[in-house]
Amino acid sequence: MKKILFLILLSIIAISLPGCGADTKEEYFETTLFFEKDGKITDVIVESFDTQKYSEDGLRTFFNEKISDYNSTNIGKGEVELKKLDISEGKAKATLLFDSCDTYNEFYNSTAYYGSINDAYDKGLISETVLKKRGSTQTITKNDLMGMQKEDIIIVSEVVRINSPKKIEYTSANVDVIDERNARVSSESAGLAYIVVK
Repeated sequence: MKKILFLILLSIIAISLPGCGADTKEEYFETTLFFEKDGKITDVIVESFDTQKYSEDGLRTFFNEKISDYNSTNIGKGEVELKKLDISEGKAKATLLFDSCDTYNEFYNSTAYYGSINDAYDKGLISETVLKKRGSTQTITKNDLMGMQKEDIIIVSEVVRINSPKKIEYTSANVDVIDERNARVSSESAGLAYIVVK
């Protein structure tokens, strides 16, 4: 089940519910993945939420149950934490912290990677692709990419905004650069999205 299916499940559960802060990530108003240098991922999910029809307590219970189920069956292997849940102006913003990319991938059955290019290759995540330099028409191929030793790479399989811990150097064609540390995977994206950072 991809992350998008998890979000669909969330909306279905929200429909069945009875009617009735300060963070550096608060400035983000769309679903965003924050990759940290220590390997952790913060997933800020932003979705429409009708407080006239749906219950904030029910939504919080939903998140807590899903996370508790995962943590209890993966003791010593991975940890997910609901850091924050805000409901305001017709939007629900849930902030989830994952202790690693592996935990994120297992929780959502998705693909998210941050680390060395060689390690990504060993994991089978590097395919034949052409990457474009940020702010330039210069491009590189897979062979050029494999020769990079000082750069890291972010790889995702979702349509999502990305916040990088390092400056963005190159991106695949399905990525739109916002600024030197932020990018957005195109809504028409097909396949994996690549962001080389340094």
